[in-house]
Amino acid sequence: MNWNFPSWAFLATGGDRGQGWPVVDGVAFKATAILDLADRIVSDLNRSKRHARLIPSVHNIVEPMKEPINWPVHTIANLNATRRKLQEQAGNFNDENTRAAATIALRRIDAKVL
Repeated sequence: MNWNFPSWAFLATGGDRGQGWPVVDGVAFKATAILDLADRIVSDLNRSKRHARLIPSVHNIVEPMKEPINWPVHTIANLNATRRKLQEQAGNFNDENTRAAATIALRRIDAKVL
């Protein structure tokens, strides 16, 4: 069997519409699932000594995840927007601590979603 499924990021962006992959913009997560994810990210950051006082830029991206924009659920588009902001921070070569914190957050999101 060939289990060649597209990644969630590929689907979230609409994928290759010529392939017939479904667009998953309508996928929603329970608010509690994303709240738990945000809490785990903050916990991971604190455990790795990257506290909100030291790296506010990453914490300011993660904290709003606790409140759903489209109450009462989070959509994959919301999560994708958060990932894009974190990817910008992860590409910050001027600040190694910010880059490392953003990478920790991205890995936690990817582990939860994938």
